[in-house]
Amino acid sequence: VAAERRDGREARAPWFDVWLDAALPLRHLTLAPAGAAPRVALRGLVRDSLGQPVANARVRVADPEAPDDSLAATVRTAADGTFRFASLPEGTALVEATAVGHLPARAQVALLAEDANEVALVLRRGTVLAAAVTTERFTEAFLAEVEQRKLLGVGTIRTSEVLERYPQVSSTLRDIPGVRVEHGMGNRWRVRLTRTNPPFGCEPQIYLDGLLLNPERASGRADPDATDMLQVLAPTDLVAIEVYHNGASAPQRYASGMSRCGVMLVWTKAYARMPVR
Repeated sequence: VAAERRDGREARAPWFDVWLDAALPLRHLTLAPAGAAPRVALRGLVRDSLGQPVANARVRVADPEAPDDSLAATVRTAADGTFRFASLPEGTALVEATAVGHLPARAQVALLAEDANEVALVLRRGTVLAAAVTTERFTEAFLAEVEQRKLLGVGTIRTSEVLERYPQVSSTLRDIPGVRVEHGMGNRWRVRLTRTNPPFGCEPQIYLDGLLLNPERASGRADPDATDMLQVLAPTDLVAIEVYHNGASAPQRYASGMSRCGVMLVWTKAYARMPVR
């Protein structure tokens, strides 16, 4: 048995004696090293709360004991919302789906050999606050509105010509005065606005294309996964980022009782109907 190594050279594995029964058809033969953990497949479907498939959603499979592992397997959903992992270790796995405009969804599944492992995930949309404008001049009107807020000088606004200079959205945010990006396990990070009270800062209300990503829960705490939606974006996907340290200075429709820590507005080129380079 021969296999190609990462350096391109051929590696020889030990010889195996294989006895075939002429009375039985042979469909597929897999030889694995002794003691190797079984590998299984997982397929699934990602839908929104209306039952519609979500295309190009990011699906991760990770160990429940290490959900932030940056080496976790990742795939994207097809146009019909389906996805498939061909080779995963047998056992319990955490499956997570994220997509722009939706809140993340997670499920814990048991992956069993010789079993049809399937999972369905439902992504809920955020709270829509921005009114949809369907005119041919939408892009021009939107950019004029952002530029007008920029001229007022009450917040910090970065537009595409500045954003595209950065390799990642997190590095863009880190360069905005009064914004602190806290990195956690894996590739995850969170945004906090610095202030004296509380001294360690606090998380602003975050809107993506007018959708509230971190609504306050009944417990009084905001959704901790708000920035998961921002982490799948690149600076070239964005047309503007607006940061308001005082929630009252944010555009009126985003200044609510929950915005006492501040407001951050993130706008994508898809929303502004602009081409993405």
